[in-house]
Amino acid sequence: ARAPLHLAAKIRAGIPARVRGVVWQTLTRARSTYLQTVYTQLVLEHSPHERVIRRDLTRTFPKVPVFKLEGGEAQQRLFRILKAYSLYDAEVGYCQGLGFIIGPLIMSMGECEAFCVLVRLMETYDLRGMFTEDMAGLHLRLFQFQALATEIAPELMAHLERHGVVPAMYVPSWFLSLFAYTMPLSFVLRAMDVIMAERAPEAIIRIGVALLQRNADTLLAQDDFESAMGVLTSGLYNDDLPRDRPGFVLQEAARLGAVVTSARLDELEAQYCRDQGVVLKGRSSTASARPVPPPSHAAVIKFLGWPWSKDWSNRARQTSP
Repeated sequence: ARAPLHLAAKIRAGIPARVRGVVWQTLTRARSTYLQTVYTQLVLEHSPHERVIRRDLTRTFPKVPVFKLEGGEAQQRLFRILKAYSLYDAEVGYCQGLGFIIGPLIMSMGECEAFCVLVRLMETYDLRGMFTEDMAGLHLRLFQFQALATEIAPELMAHLERHGVVPAMYVPSWFLSLFAYTMPLSFVLRAMDVIMAERAPEAIIRIGVALLQRNADTLLAQDDFESAMGVLTSGLYNDDLPRDRPGFVLQEAARLGAVVTSARLDELEAQYCRDQGVVLKGRSSTASARPVPPPSHAAVIKFLGWPWSKDWSNRARQTSP
């Protein structure tokens, strides 16, 4: 479910770091004794993906100090969650992009809780279809993004297409990592705040289109494929520039809410299925690597407000020993 409008606006302004983990768990309804039990069992088992997972650990957030230490605690927690998920959902198995989603989770909450949030994001936020072997969900999102970006910024999209640049060349890295592959961690955390508070496909597409829109002049000035791709892959956001702040981008993305809607995505999905002659499987059928101390009940209530704090309190009582 989406967060109420007043809370969604508050979340776009930024969730305080000390309560981010608990807020994410609450927004995703991730407090599950069942999933916690499953995780404790899966981490003891062997996954056929272990060798590839270990190979990719150093490639996940290579510029974030806590993930740099080979064999360090952060990498070990990342490895265990990736291994457990590859066993939990054998159809998905392992995909490198998952590490970029898990990284912010284990920086904000305990290991077991991060696994539970990952499962909820995959199963109830329409992310899972992007990671299956045929990537059917990703193909659909690319179609929806192309259609909506063309509606919103037709001149820019036509310019890029003239130079041979299409969304399939730059959008997958955004969607499969929730922007973590190309954007700084400070932006990723704020983007994930919004994605968890709103329906994920709409939020992800809005943020992607907003990034294009706010860089339209720069992109229109590029006159060849290489320079345009250079901007799209590494020149859309600069933490050192005053104009590039997470809040500015997210506010611009929110203003696209009248165009990028759930109903519009459903229309485009129906069109995609007709055009492709396919029937998609049923839709849905997060500073330190050390465990984060639980924030006080009052701190969570102060940020979440009613009724979300009531939900958190009830679930905390149900899962407490």
